[in-house]
Amino acid sequence: VEFSYEGANLFLDFIRGGASRNTTQELLVVYLDPRSTELPSLMITPIFRHFPGYMACLIFGILFAIFMPLIGIFFCCLRCCGRCGGRITQMDRKADPCRRVCYTITLAIITTVQLAAIVLAFINYQLH
Repeated sequence: VEFSYEGANLFLDFIRGGASRNTTQELLVVYLDPRSTELPSLMITPIFRHFPGYMACLIFGILFAIFMPLIGIFFCCLRCCGRCGGRITQMDRKADPCRRVCYTITLAIITTVQLAAIVLAFINYQLH
């Protein structure tokens, strides 16, 4: 399990950039202080300065969450209109049963890897 913990810390150190591990705690104390008189826009500036990797991941995640459904709806509409390979009648080929088995095995492997990653994440959280 140590390899998983070291890999997670390596990734977080890469994303964290030059900020120390205590910087997060220091910034949270400043933000959660009810006596703070700073404007919210001025409070965001240190986050961008200290954690550019986190902000890049956050922005990428937000853009993914916005554009992925839009692109899915776009291609769904294209298929419904008869473009993008959409057909009214289904045609089965000889290789379709083999393809289904390959897709099932691939899906099972990917799901197993994701399950193992989640279990390792829970173990790492409990250990450290």
